[in-house]
Parts: sequence; C-alpha cells; structure tokens
Amino acid sequence: MSREQVHLNEVARHLKRGEQIPHDLMNSAINEITDTSFSKNERIAASQISESAGKHLESWALLNFISAKYSKEEVNAIIETRKKLVSRLAIVLPSIIDIFKLTDIRDISSAIHQIYDCAGDYPVIEKSQFSSQQRKKAVQGINSIIQLAEQLDEVLDQASRHVDSEFHHHKDAIARFYETEHELRHIENLRRELMALRFASRLTLYRDSVGERSFYVGDNKAKTHVVECAYRLALQFGAPALKTTPGSDFSNLCSLILELATGIPHESLAGAINKFARSPERREIDEEEKIHRYENSDEGMAEYESDNFSGVKARIISLEAEEAFWQNMLSSQSWDEKSIQQISIRMLDVIQQKQTAMKEHGPFIVWASQMSRTTLDEWRQESERHENKMLSLAVELGQRVRNRRAD
Repeated sequence: MSREQVHLNEVARHLKRGEQIPHDLMNSAINEITDTSFSKNERIAASQISESAGKHLESWALLNFISAKYSKEEVNAIIETRKKLVSRLAIVLPSIIDIFKLTDIRDISSAIHQIYDCAGDYPVIEKSQFSSQQRKKAVQGINSIIQLAEQLDEVLDQASRHVDSEFHHHKDAIARFYETEHELRHIENLRRELMALRFASRLTLYRDSVGERSFYVGDNKAKTHVVECAYRLALQFGAPALKTTPGSDFSNLCSLILELATGIPHESLAGAINKFARSPERREIDEEEKIHRYENSDEGMAEYESDNFSGVKARIISLEAEEAFWQNMLSSQSWDEKSIQQISIRMLDVIQQKQTAMKEHGPFIVWASQMSRTTLDEWRQESERHENKMLSLAVELGQRVRNRRAD
C-alpha cells in the first residue's frame, strides 16, 4: 500500500463493509486525491498558522492563505464550504460507487476526484452569466488588450529612453532574487513582447471567427454540467447507460452528484438529461471516447508500437494542417505590417519544424519511463526548488502582512 493512498484505502474498506465514512477520514482522503505533489509542505506551513486551515483548505487556496492574501472571512468561507462538501460526499459516495460497481482503488479515486470537482464548480457555474454575455465581455476584453498594447507601444517609443536604464537595473535585481534568467532586460524587449501579446489577442479573435475554440467562456447551465460529469464517468466505467427515464441508474447518479453540490436530495434533472442526450456536446464526447478507447486498446497500442515513426508521421500531419491555417489567415484579410510579420514568423516556424521532422530517424523515446533517470531527476529537482522558493516567499510575505495587521 502506498503511503499516499492510506486514507483512500481506508475509505474503500468502509465502502466494502457498508460502514459510515467518518468526516475526518473522508476529508483526509480528499486531500490525498486532490493535492499536488507539493501540497504536503504547504499544508504543514498552513497548519503552523491555523490547524483548521491546514486540514480543510483546498490545495489551490493554501499559498494564498499562507501569504495572507485572504481575509479571515474569506478563509472561513472556504473552510465551511469544504466541510459541507466533505460531509455530503461521505453520505452520497456509497450509492455512487455502488452504481458504478467499483472495486479498484484507482477507479474509486478517479470517480471521487471528478464528482468532487464537479460539485465544487457547481455554485460558480450557477451564478455565472449566460454564455452570450460572457462572450461579449471576453471579446471586449481582448479588444482592449489590443488597443492598450498599441497605445503603450506608442508611449514607449516616445519616452522609453528616460526609464530604460532603471528598467535594466531593476530586471537584473529581480533575476538575481528569483535565481532566473531575465528575458525583458531592455525596453525594446518589452515592446517586442507587447507586440506579441497584441498579435496573440488578434489571433484569438481570428480563430474564434473561423470556428475554432480559441477561448472558453462557459455558461450558467449548472445542471447540464452535472449531467456531463455523470456521462463522462459512465463512459469511463462502462455504466450506467444514459437513459432519460426518471428513476434510472443514470438519473439517480445525476441526482446524487447534484445533492453533493447543493445539499438538495432527490432533485430531478430530467430536463437537463433530455437536452444533453440530443446535444452536440454529447456527440463530441462520444467521438473523443472512441479515439481514446482505440488508442489505448491492444490493437491501437500494437499499431503505434509497430511503427517507430508513427509519432513523427502524426506530427508532420499536424504541422501541415497548421501551415495551411497560417496561409489561410494571411490571405483572409488585409493585415497591418506588424501582424503580417508575426504571421510570417509563425508560418516559417511551422515549415522549419516540418522539415526537421521529415529528416528525423529512429529509434525514438516513446514512453516517459524510457527517459534518462538523470533527466527526470533534474526536472524533479528543479520543480521542487521552484516550489520551495514560492512557499518560502509566501511564508515570509504572510508573516509581514499578519504582523502589520496586528499592529
């Protein structure tokens, strides 16, 4: 038994025996499932400030709590929400696991993670605006980025010489403090980045105009969100079948997930289920699932492993499609000189990648497990060093803020 799954395994034993799951055990299991590899140290640091916060805060909230970005009221609200979710999960989890007939600890972990995330997102989605309103705001925001980047570039062109020296020295100091290389040492570098940001914003709007999913705004269809979660889980575990009939296993599953999110039991989602069953979202999920199942099947794996160049071939096809995209974009309208330059850079980059790929020869490293142990260790150590640096800065900042508040 891995140390990381000790609480989850205990939850699984309670499920198997039909026993009630204690709140603290369920909470610890959730931490095991949802925490990142660096959350352990963050929880220790948070617990030194508040035992309750270290135990009950979501992993994404830990650093903000440690650095005192949250008010006391905000922290208490996050903790209370977490406690409610954990209490409900302990109640509905046995029924959900029974619907799926799960016994494997990895499947149980995956199911818990997905329904917990779904329930946590529910209030935000329920309060959000309709997608049309969100899309309008998003487009307005992107256009503002374009306009402000152009204005700032004009101002820098006129006045940057007065601040360039101080900017250079300040960037040197920041780089030394964070022990990183700086890429924006001079104002001209910053101006290039601004133009890249301006173009990326225009590119986002262009992709959206030609039907690509360049940005996601979500919607306020909270019950649809629950149904989609239930459907993805049903596909993953092979049951229950999507049925719009009230009282079906699928309908009950949706009701249980909704109860976890809201605390309201036996709520009907018949309308949302019927709508989702006919939706393009369902067809898209079904198509993704077909591809996923084939790629992970014995036949799909055999096909992939039999051709040492399969990865390169797939990359070349993808690069050719990307090259066509840039060509179409360039000819779609009259772009300004700076945009033409950016598009040309992207097109040349893709062409160079394709030429390099066409010259590649095997054997290739296919699996992460085949990578050099030294390389993996170096990546891990660098990641740990960065996370530890962030944690120490958060602790220091939090202490200063709390001392100032106390004064």
